[in-house]
Amino acid sequence: MPPCFLAGTIHCLRCLTRKWDLSRKLNAMKHRRMTWMLAAVSIVFVSFCSLGILWRASGDLSKLGAFYRSKKSDTGIPGLSTWYEAILVNHGKMPVRVQVCDFLDDSGAPGIMIAYSVEQFDSVNGQWRLATDASEAQACHPYPLGWVRTRLKTIWLWPGRELSTGEEITAARGFHRGDSARFVLYPAFRNSSEPRGHGFATPPFTIDEEILGNPDGYRVKH
Repeated sequence: MPPCFLAGTIHCLRCLTRKWDLSRKLNAMKHRRMTWMLAAVSIVFVSFCSLGILWRASGDLSKLGAFYRSKKSDTGIPGLSTWYEAILVNHGKMPVRVQVCDFLDDSGAPGIMIAYSVEQFDSVNGQWRLATDASEAQACHPYPLGWVRTRLKTIWLWPGRELSTGEEITAARGFHRGDSARFVLYPAFRNSSEPRGHGFATPPFTIDEEILGNPDGYRVKH
């Protein structure tokens, strides 16, 4: 076999080998690119499905509950020494959307308050009647020596987490010793023209003290 023919054959085999290697590398790159694209599409699809499920579940208020806390401390009001605070808690396994009043107080500290009302039990007709309503949107507004900035916003109430009304001197809301009271908490504030929606009532509690002297002119929340 002539040397020139052998050299040409070897050269052709090398070219074919290089082309085959290049083709294999290109196919591998295309395969990896397709794999990454499929993975990205799958992640986006699963994310959208999860967000959809989460959004639908976040409107389920059936797992919310309410309770109250009380403590003895100086109130600055003669005859009264008890502070009350109502709590909204998520007992479920999914987060729930709740509208709150986001505020900045006069000391520069941030805080949030949920919509609520205070009710007094009327023993004559056996029904609860409204004593104080803080469920309207206008309840979220600045006031002197209190809040300097406010806004309504919607947040997630995660499982096991709590939201508060903030502490107040409930007995100063026109109650007398021996009266029964309770808080009713709401997942959103309402316009003044709208009726109060479904609320979550705390267990009732008995007012065990009363203002001494003139009940007017005292601040219930500080």
